[in-house]
Amino acid sequence: MKEYIIVGGDGKEYGPVSGAEVTQWITSGRANGDTRIKEKGEKEWQRLRDLDLFDRAIGSPTPPTLSDSPSTTSSPTAQLTEAQLIEELADRPQTFSVKEALALGWRLTRENLGLFILTYLCVMGVSMVAGIIPFGGFIIGGPIAGGMYLIFLRRLRGEPAEISQLFAGFKGDFWPLFLTYLFLTIALGLLSLVLLIPITLIIVFGVLYISGNGGGNPEEMENLIYLIVLFCSLAMVPLILLAMTLGEMLGLSIPLVMDRKMDPLEAFKATWKITRQCWKKFLGLSFYLIAINLAGILLCCLGWLIAVPLMIATNAVVYEQLLGRGIKS
Repeated sequence: MKEYIIVGGDGKEYGPVSGAEVTQWITSGRANGDTRIKEKGEKEWQRLRDLDLFDRAIGSPTPPTLSDSPSTTSSPTAQLTEAQLIEELADRPQTFSVKEALALGWRLTRENLGLFILTYLCVMGVSMVAGIIPFGGFIIGGPIAGGMYLIFLRRLRGEPAEISQLFAGFKGDFWPLFLTYLFLTIALGLLSLVLLIPITLIIVFGVLYISGNGGGNPEEMENLIYLIVLFCSLAMVPLILLAMTLGEMLGLSIPLVMDRKMDPLEAFKATWKITRQCWKKFLGLSFYLIAINLAGILLCCLGWLIAVPLMIATNAVVYEQLLGRGIKS
């Protein structure tokens, strides 16, 4: 199968990618007839319009971008299925470099610090206002996260982005993003429930034992209480790390729905199939993100203005490497 390398609007080379992916970039408005392209291994650059393979895509009307797409507009990638996406990504290594993701995430944050901080503050403000309404924060969780990722991904790709795009997820993608967020919440909730059952049983049996031996040695009872508290405290550390790791993995389904217009369930299944191949990488990434989060707290919480955008930018880089365009630098 032929693969191609193209030059983006930012002057950077992207690829190699399949002809099908180039066609998707054309129909989504990310490339046009004047975009420079060459076949992998060739030296000579051509324009997309010079290749007959892409005539139909170039000649078709370019749909609106995500930022201005009306709710009645159907994206040409709306019917992309899990199987099609897996096939499209078959030639791409199903892994990523934690070090490179953090480095590129930091560079992306540093170069767009003002926009990213403003985006984060707006997300917090909107969430606080929505929290006044019962379940308001939950209802807007998916769409606002989708808009946030849109801004970060556009800057990662060298495309213009503005704060108004934060609300793009409320236009034509509200229900897909809401359902994706719902699936994610249910999955993490069930995981937490399963993991907390052993801890709960230990606490219950400990309380029953203490209650049944109320006349026992006070020193023994005190030691038992300390032992239960210590065990629960130590057990919570891996549980939090595991929950965060799974959240990092499945959370990529939100930008996938926003970026590729996939059905929520299809995107959720595809994200799981891809990310589980490199779960150890996500586990390692979680350690770093926890450290970044703690650093933000230690800096009187003002550090969060940089820490949170950095974590989101890093996740955007990981998404791009695993499920997006595959940009490496």
